[in-house]
Amino acid sequence: MDNSFYTELWMITAGMPFYLGGIFQIVKMLKTKSSKNVSILTWGLFVFAQIQWIVYGFLINSTSLIITNVGCVATNSILIYITLKYSDEKFKIKNIFKKKKRCNNVTFMGIDR
Repeated sequence: MDNSFYTELWMITAGMPFYLGGIFQIVKMLKTKSSKNVSILTWGLFVFAQIQWIVYGFLINSTSLIITNVGCVATNSILIYITLKYSDEKFKIKNIFKKKKRCNNVTFMGIDR
């Protein structure tokens, strides 16, 4: 076995925390049956970025990039599905950009504004 085998093996090992992070979040959501405080946009951006890494892995023929990121895309896609399933409010794209209501009677250090 040459150095490239060990390099690829090390790269797969180095990519595992990204894969495991999604699994831990999935387990927590399944136990609590809640996806409160989980940002679907963040996980969606992770999936988008990981797909880019998969494409790059194919371009440079890197098995470790492909394997690690395919696992991450699968895990994060499942995470997005569970987030949608357990969300209190049905996910709608318009809710992301909805203006928040402003509170008019705000106090700062006891002074009304």
